[in-house]
Amino acid sequence: MVGAPFIKKDARALVTGKPVFTDDLALKDCLVVKVLRSPYPHARITRIDADRAKACDGVHAVVTYKDIPDNIYITNQMTPAPHYRPLNETVRFVGDPVALVVADTEDIALDAMELIEVEYEELPPVFTIDEALAPDAPQLYDVFPGNIAPPIFPGLD
Repeated sequence: MVGAPFIKKDARALVTGKPVFTDDLALKDCLVVKVLRSPYPHARITRIDADRAKACDGVHAVVTYKDIPDNIYITNQMTPAPHYRPLNETVRFVGDPVALVVADTEDIALDAMELIEVEYEELPPVFTIDEALAPDAPQLYDVFPGNIAPPIFPGLD
């Protein structure tokens, strides 16, 4: 085999577009969820108004941090910084989720997302480990003073 031409068994099917991929599946009777994401690396949401988005025909729900109870704690034991809600009043990176829109179609969801009004108070971002460990660094999570997360597994410190 080394140095000899090799033809993939499915090469002809791939180049002619015959295989079906996961993205090719069109599920029926399903709703679409789109996520409105933060444009800021670190900010506090001071106001969010989703009423106009909720009123759109074809929109089934719009969820913000205000719709999620405080006592939800999510962690997978691999990430050191837990979120107490899937959506939070504080965003900590560009692209952090701000709101979820559930609608009949992707176009309806995208149009509804544009109607959500969000005002942010920008907070100082942290981009490097050295910045995060500086004595005057912005605190990303109140539960981790000094931006230091405890070891996940006991005895690893």
